Amino acid sequence: HEAHESLKALALLTHQVEVLFVLCTLLTGKRKAEVQQRLMDLGIVPALLHMFEGMDWTRPPTAAPPAERIHGPLCECNPESALRIQYLRLIHNLCDIESDCSKLKHQLLSAAELSSVKEYARFDSFKHHSLFRDRTFASTSSPHSSPAG
Repeated sequence: HEAHESLKALALLTHQVEVLFVLCTLLTGKRKAEVQQRLMDLGIVPALLHMFEGMDWTRPPTAAPPAERIHGPLCECNPESALRIQYLRLIHNLCDIESDCSKLKHQLLSAAELSSVKEYARFDSFKHHSLFRDRTFASTSSPHSSPAG
Protein backbone atom coordinates (compact mmCIF):
# COMPACT_ATOMS: atom_id res chain seq x y z
CA HIS A 1 0.00 0.00 0.00
CA GLU A 2 2.88 2.40 0.81
CA ALA A 3 4.51 1.72 -2.57
CA HIS A 4 1.18 2.52 -4.29
CA GLU A 5 0.89 5.86 -2.42
CA SER A 6 4.50 6.69 -3.30
CA LEU A 7 3.86 6.02 -6.99
CA LYS A 8 0.66 8.05 -6.86
CA ALA A 9 2.51 11.00 -5.26
CA LEU A 10 5.26 10.77 -7.89
CA ALA A 11 2.71 10.79 -10.71
CA LEU A 12 0.95 13.82 -9.23
CA LEU A 13 4.28 15.60 -8.80
CA THR A 14 5.21 14.89 -12.41
CA HIS A 15 1.88 16.28 -13.64
CA GLN A 16 2.33 19.42 -11.51
CA VAL A 17 5.78 19.96 -13.02
CA GLU A 18 4.35 19.56 -16.52
CA VAL A 19 1.47 21.99 -15.87
CA LEU A 20 3.87 24.60 -14.49
CA PHE A 21 6.15 24.08 -17.51
CA VAL A 22 3.25 24.69 -19.92
CA LEU A 23 2.22 27.86 -18.05
CA CYS A 24 5.82 29.10 -18.13
CA THR A 25 5.98 28.43 -21.86
CA LEU A 26 2.76 30.36 -22.45
CA LEU A 27 4.22 33.26 -20.45
CA THR A 28 7.22 33.51 -22.76
CA GLY A 29 5.25 33.78 -25.99
CA LYS A 30 4.32 36.86 -27.99
CA ARG A 31 0.94 37.05 -26.19
CA LYS A 32 2.65 37.17 -22.79
CA ALA A 33 0.78 40.21 -21.44
CA GLU A 34 -2.57 38.71 -22.39
CA VAL A 35 -1.66 35.38 -20.74
CA GLN A 36 -0.47 37.18 -17.60
CA GLN A 37 -3.72 39.12 -17.34
CA ARG A 38 -5.84 36.05 -18.06
CA LEU A 39 -4.05 33.97 -15.40
CA MET A 40 -4.51 36.76 -12.87
CA ASP A 41 -8.20 37.04 -13.78
CA LEU A 42 -8.57 33.27 -13.31
CA GLY A 43 -7.14 33.51 -9.79
CA ILE A 44 -3.69 32.02 -10.22
CA VAL A 45 -2.31 33.93 -7.24
CA PRO A 46 -4.39 32.13 -4.57
CA ALA A 47 -3.58 28.81 -6.27
CA LEU A 48 0.16 29.62 -6.25
CA LEU A 49 0.02 30.70 -2.60
CA HIS A 50 -1.75 27.47 -1.70
CA MET A 51 0.83 25.49 -3.64
CA PHE A 52 3.67 27.38 -1.95
CA GLU A 53 2.33 26.49 1.49
CA GLY A 54 2.28 22.81 0.53
CA MET A 55 5.88 22.75 -0.70
CA ASP A 56 8.74 21.80 1.59
CA TRP A 57 11.48 24.35 0.97
CA THR A 58 13.71 23.19 3.82
CA ARG A 59 14.22 19.57 2.85
CA PRO A 60 17.19 18.93 0.56
CA PRO A 61 16.43 17.06 -2.65
CA THR A 62 16.45 13.31 -2.27
CA ALA A 63 18.32 11.06 -4.66
CA ALA A 64 15.70 9.33 -6.75
CA PRO A 65 16.28 5.82 -8.05
CA PRO A 66 17.63 5.88 -11.64
CA ALA A 67 14.28 4.73 -13.07
CA GLU A 68 12.48 7.75 -11.52
CA ARG A 69 14.92 10.43 -12.63
CA ILE A 70 13.35 13.09 -14.78
CA HIS A 71 15.91 13.37 -17.58
CA GLY A 72 17.09 9.75 -17.61
CA PRO A 73 19.20 7.49 -15.40
CA LEU A 74 22.21 9.85 -15.23
CA CYS A 75 20.13 12.88 -14.28
CA GLU A 76 20.69 14.25 -10.79
CA CYS A 77 17.38 16.13 -10.73
CA ASN A 78 14.44 14.77 -8.84
CA PRO A 79 10.72 15.50 -9.03
CA GLU A 80 10.72 17.74 -5.94
CA SER A 81 13.52 19.97 -7.18
CA ALA A 82 11.98 20.09 -10.66
CA LEU A 83 8.69 21.24 -9.11
CA ARG A 84 10.44 23.97 -7.12
CA ILE A 85 12.34 25.15 -10.19
CA GLN A 86 9.22 25.29 -12.38
CA TYR A 87 7.28 27.01 -9.58
CA LEU A 88 9.92 29.73 -9.29
CA ARG A 89 10.09 30.10 -13.09
CA LEU A 90 6.33 30.58 -13.18
CA ILE A 91 6.45 33.24 -10.45
CA HIS A 92 9.25 35.02 -12.34
CA ASN A 93 7.45 34.89 -15.68
CA LEU A 94 4.21 36.02 -14.08
CA CYS A 95 5.94 39.02 -12.46
CA ASP A 96 7.97 39.94 -15.55
CA ILE A 97 5.53 42.55 -16.73
CA GLU A 98 6.77 44.95 -19.39
CA SER A 99 4.30 47.69 -18.63
CA ASP A 100 4.13 49.21 -15.17
CA CYS A 101 1.21 47.13 -14.04
CA SER A 102 1.82 47.19 -10.31
CA LYS A 103 -1.76 46.06 -9.68
CA LEU A 104 -0.85 42.60 -10.97
CA LYS A 105 2.36 42.50 -8.97
CA HIS A 106 0.61 43.64 -5.80
CA GLN A 107 -1.71 40.63 -6.02
CA LEU A 108 1.33 38.47 -5.24
CA LEU A 109 1.93 40.21 -1.91
CA SER A 110 0.39 39.32 1.42
CA ALA A 111 -1.62 41.97 3.28
CA ALA A 112 1.36 42.71 5.56
CA GLU A 113 3.75 42.98 2.60
CA LEU A 114 1.37 45.26 0.72
CA SER A 115 1.04 47.44 3.81
CA SER A 116 4.84 47.72 3.99
CA VAL A 117 5.04 48.68 0.31
CA LYS A 118 2.39 51.38 0.80
CA GLU A 119 4.15 52.69 3.91
CA TYR A 120 7.45 52.87 2.02
CA ALA A 121 5.73 54.66 -0.87
CA ARG A 122 4.32 57.26 1.55
CA PHE A 123 7.74 57.72 3.17
CA ASP A 124 9.45 57.94 -0.21
CA SER A 125 6.90 60.48 -1.43
CA PHE A 126 7.34 62.56 1.73
CA LYS A 127 11.13 62.36 1.41
CA HIS A 128 11.00 63.36 -2.26
CA HIS A 129 8.65 66.25 -1.47
CA SER A 130 10.94 67.44 1.38
CA LEU A 131 14.04 67.30 -0.82
CA PHE A 132 12.27 69.20 -3.58
CA ARG A 133 11.08 71.84 -1.09
CA ASP A 134 14.58 72.18 0.42
CA ARG A 135 16.17 72.55 -3.04
CA THR A 136 13.59 75.14 -4.07
CA PHE A 137 14.12 77.10 -0.87
CA ALA A 138 17.92 76.92 -1.22
CA SER A 139 17.83 78.10 -4.82
CA THR A 140 15.58 81.08 -4.06
CA SER A 141 17.63 82.36 -1.14
CA SER A 142 20.85 84.16 -1.89
CA PRO A 143 24.01 82.52 -0.57
CA HIS A 144 25.32 85.98 0.37
CA SER A 145 22.26 87.14 2.27
CA SER A 146 22.62 87.31 5.99
CA PRO A 147 20.04 86.25 8.52
CA ALA A 148 17.72 88.95 9.78
CA GLY A 149 19.52 91.98 11.02
